[in-house]
Amino acid sequence: LLLAVQTVSGLVLLAFVWNQIKIGGVKDAILFTPVSVCFTGKVVLSMVAYDYCTLGTYVVVGSMCPLVSLPIEVFCFEEHRVRVSLGMIGSIITICAGVAMYGMNQSKLGGQ
Repeated sequence: LLLAVQTVSGLVLLAFVWNQIKIGGVKDAILFTPVSVCFTGKVVLSMVAYDYCTLGTYVVVGSMCPLVSLPIEVFCFEEHRVRVSLGMIGSIITICAGVAMYGMNQSKLGGQ
């Protein structure tokens, strides 16, 4: 039911801005293929992870995605290079500290 509500809501909102959406050609689709493959892999691996981990553990570990995505954004996208700021570094350090605290107290919280 939740998925149906989200899908219908997305389609309704999309209907209002459909004429503003620009869809590229075959070249753009080929360039976007790695993103689609990575997203599919994330969905499949998350389903496997639910068998072995609690939802809390999955969410906490998932919050570390910027550790992987930031270097990719910095080194792979030359046209739209991300500028790494002190605030970004501070946020990543805070995330790592939170994940470390969760990991150290995991048995007390009932996580896996």
